[in-house]
Amino acid sequence: MKVLVTNDDGVGSKSTRLLASTLRSMGHSVFTALPLGNWSGSSKSIGKIGRVRLYRFMLDCPGCEAVAADAPPAAMVAISIDILGFKPDIVVSGVNYGPNIGIHDLFSSGTVGAVVEAAFKGVKGVAYSSSCYPEDLGCIENAVRIAAILFKPLSEVLTSISGLSALSVNIPAGEPRGLRVVRASPRTPRLSGKISGDGSVSIGRIDHVKLYGSDSVGYDGGAYARGYISVMPIRVEARGVQVAEDLIEVVEESLNEAQLLGRTL
Repeated sequence: MKVLVTNDDGVGSKSTRLLASTLRSMGHSVFTALPLGNWSGSSKSIGKIGRVRLYRFMLDCPGCEAVAADAPPAAMVAISIDILGFKPDIVVSGVNYGPNIGIHDLFSSGTVGAVVEAAFKGVKGVAYSSSCYPEDLGCIENAVRIAAILFKPLSEVLTSISGLSALSVNIPAGEPRGLRVVRASPRTPRLSGKISGDGSVSIGRIDHVKLYGSDSVGYDGGAYARGYISVMPIRVEARGVQVAEDLIEVVEESLNEAQLLGRTL
């Protein structure tokens, strides 16, 4: 497949570079388009309209062509498809540092925003998020391993199901207990942080397990908190972006046929 890879963590992301290299080693044609810096929380923003410097380079894998610019991930998807003329079969965003859970993250995550932008352009996509952070190489390697295992069956699900635009996937720490197709947890987190003496504001990380741990496994937060990989179907159409709850059973059936439900990875 022709795969467009992006993220919202920036050009230095170990997980995205490793995922691009892994997909390439699986025989796919990979083009990587990344923000120069961190654009977490940018949603589907395309940033400022105007001139932006585009950097071309090669990742550390054969044939892994890449570009980067000071622009959010949705803009990097748009630049790749509309301006550079790369026509992917699928867009893969991530593997993100930190999970993207609930209806709040659906509409604020730059990782998810990238596949939403792709969907508006007629290209389906998978947004991978994880419990990992940059300093934990073992977690990153495991999350990328799982993302690679899931890539083919998730691609087939996207291709075969009408009305399905994208999938948001959250990979927990360690060995997952299995996989769940889920709704979005409805809780809305409050930002935590403090104001420093110089007037700056320090915003802390959201504790997703604490916030969503009481939800059932039918929701992404509850599934993730209990050690399951959560897969949330997304529909993008003229009326807007929404969780495709009517497709949950269809996606479950497809993944069950692929023998992914109820097994460890």
